[in-house]
Amino acid sequence: IHATNVLPTFEGGFDRGVLRRLLLLVFNRVIPEKERINDLGKRIAVEEPDLLLAFAVGGASDLIKSGNFIVPQSSQKGLEKWSGSADPVIAWASACLETDPISPGQKIVGHKSGAVHAKFKDWAVAEGYRADSIPAVNGFVQRLQAALPGVRSRHTNAGNYLVGFKIVERFARAEQELDA
Repeated sequence: IHATNVLPTFEGGFDRGVLRRLLLLVFNRVIPEKERINDLGKRIAVEEPDLLLAFAVGGASDLIKSGNFIVPQSSQKGLEKWSGSADPVIAWASACLETDPISPGQKIVGHKSGAVHAKFKDWAVAEGYRADSIPAVNGFVQRLQAALPGVRSRHTNAGNYLVGFKIVERFARAEQELDA
């Protein structure tokens, strides 16, 4: 548990394991000084221990019943914003890509991994990401697959390809350049 006004960065970006283990609670209201109660937590523990215990047991019971924490929408949005600002691959996937599932029997058309990485790098630099935060192509492919479920790597004798996504319409020109 960390309380902070500035969210930390993650070396190597956010993979599915990191995102799965994070729960961000966003507090949107600053309590005015005249409403603040000094040492409130300590006072509750000393003055109302039975109510505090009942509150904790009730919360644990709800967690066990639901099988997971109830995540407020503000917290989910905060985590998406944080991961996107801290990880350029997540930000690019969110801004420029959407999944394009492959149907059985469908001819698979992919994009060369190196060309996709080059487009990502151009976008990341234009968006102001530091050059040292831009992963090499292998790390990029792994993080892209984690950021956008359905993206897969295809290895052929003609090279390495990525499939299962398309560049969203506002970036269609970039997609056409990949296919050239």
